Amino acid sequence: MLEQSQAAVDPQNLPLWMVYFAFCTSLILGVLKIIELAVTATRFPRLDARLTSDVFFRLTDFGESLFCNAVLLSFNGPVLITNTRVTLTKTDSAVKVFPFAVLLFGEKVKGSGPLPEHFFPTASSIRHIAALEPQRVLYMCVQQEYRDASQRAINEFRKEVLDYKQEVLKSAAGAPLSNQPSLQQDALGRLTKLVEAHLPGMMELVQLEPGKYKLLLQVDYRNPQARVLQSRMKTAQSSITFVIGTEVRDFFRVNLRQALLQTATSLILDQQIFIPYPEYQPLEVKVA
Repeated sequence: MLEQSQAAVDPQNLPLWMVYFAFCTSLILGVLKIIELAVTATRFPRLDARLTSDVFFRLTDFGESLFCNAVLLSFNGPVLITNTRVTLTKTDSAVKVFPFAVLLFGEKVKGSGPLPEHFFPTASSIRHIAALEPQRVLYMCVQQEYRDASQRAINEFRKEVLDYKQEVLKSAAGAPLSNQPSLQQDALGRLTKLVEAHLPGMMELVQLEPGKYKLLLQVDYRNPQARVLQSRMKTAQSSITFVIGTEVRDFFRVNLRQALLQTATSLILDQQIFIPYPEYQPLEVKVA
């Protein structure tokens, strides 16, 4: 009986079509398994980066600064962001590229006032984005070519104000400045002259001018779970367009003059007051 059973399952005793069928089935299953492994190994996570319409310009201690917001969302697994680039291009009659660089990375937080505040915990673009967990990122960008010159300009202005403060203290002879109206009037006139002397040079460092603009965000990322050979770099990008009005230069000049005068006054009087930076909101912002 045992010999008969072995003879029954002997491949040589099987019909030829059954042998071919078994072989083809095994081959197809093997190919499908190889394809599955290859797809799993090569499936690359994808990052979707979208700029929002929340964008504005501000004159800070770093000079002309651009603040923009984006929403980041990763598909097919987590991603590791390695670099972020922002390019501002004037797109109307005279095309011009503005050399903005991302200086700080942050987020909006709810403050004590009616408006949200900005919090910048890092200057590094490296960021891990988990899959299917949207993240809102706030970028602070500066005019890279004019950053150092802008910082020198504001430092020189403050130094002259502090030097004048020493003169005022000597003239006051130890008496509070608030009790000497004539000295206050002289100080206000001197500070106004200092502001007017420094204002033209600071305005020359502001490059924004009327026209149509395109803001492009480019985010370089890779798969943090892949091996070195599979960890190729990809780039997600997004853009918005907007218009800068004809009043922008006058707007910045008026508000910068006021901010400088308030800064000088607070330094002279040792006041700890909030001095808002001049801020401009673009017009006709459209998400591309």
